[in-house]
Amino acid sequence: SDLLRAAIHVLGLTIRPRLVFQGSVLKESVTLHASGITDRSRVLLVMSNPQVLATGGADGFIKIWEIPSGQCIQTLEGHRGAVKSVCFGPAALLLVSGARDGQARIWDLATGRCIQVLDSETCGVCAVDMSSDRKRVAIGYASGAVKIWDTASGTCELSFEGHTGDVWAIAFSTDGTSVISGSYDSFARVWSLETGECQRCLEGHEGGVRCVAFGPLGQRIVTASNDSTARIWTVATGECQHTLGGHEGAVYSACFSPDGKKVATGGHDRI
Repeated sequence: SDLLRAAIHVLGLTIRPRLVFQGSVLKESVTLHASGITDRSRVLLVMSNPQVLATGGADGFIKIWEIPSGQCIQTLEGHRGAVKSVCFGPAALLLVSGARDGQARIWDLATGRCIQVLDSETCGVCAVDMSSDRKRVAIGYASGAVKIWDTASGTCELSFEGHTGDVWAIAFSTDGTSVISGSYDSFARVWSLETGECQRCLEGHEGGVRCVAFGPLGQRIVTASNDSTARIWTVATGECQHTLGGHEGAVYSACFSPDGKKVATGGHDRI
C-alpha cells in the first residue's frame, strides 16, 4: 500500500539485530553492522524503487539491501563515527549520509564512491535531506544549527540559528523553497531558502521532535515527537490542525501517503 512508503526508524536493536521487511529477513543481519544500528538511525525505503533499503550503523558503514532477496548488495565506507541519518536522492542514484564525525557525504550508488564531503562542524550531523533537483543538501547538527549546502561546489549557502538542541529531523518542501527542521528543544521550524529567515516556529509538542515531513502539495506538515504524539500543521499559518495520539512512548517516524490523505506513524511501542 501507499503507507509502506513510510520511512521506518529502527531503535534499540542489539549488536545482533534482525531486520524483517514485508516478511523477508535481511540476510547477513546477524552481522548487519559491527556495532549494531545506532539510536535514531534510519532504515529508508527508496521511493522510486521500493526494492531497496539503506541502513546506517554505529560502525560508520552504510549498507544497501535488496528487499526481495534480503541480501546486502553494497557497503559504503568513509565515515569515522556512527551514522545518524541516511537519505536517498531522486531516482535512488545518490545517497546522502550524516554521522557523528561532523561530516555529511554524498555517494554515487552506481560506483559506491563518495563524490562530495560536506564538512564544517566539529559537532555531529544528526539529520540530512536532499532537494528534489539534487542541487542542495540540508543538514541538521547536534549544535542546533541548520545548514544548506550546494552539492556541486560543496560549499555552505545558508546557515540558520534558532534551535537550542540537537536537530533530529530535516526535510525540504516539495517545491524546494523551504526546509523544515525538528529539534530536541521540542520545536519545529520552517526556514525560507529565499529570504534566509525563519518563516514559522511550530510550538505545541512537549518533547523533542523526532521526524518532520511536508505533505505532497506542500500545504501541510506532519511532525512526530517524544511526547507520544504526531501533529499535522498548516504551513500558511503555522497552526496545528490535528494531534494524533495512540502511541505508548515516543513517536519516531511519520509520513504522508502520496495523495496526502493519510499519515503513517511508527513509535517506540513498535506499532
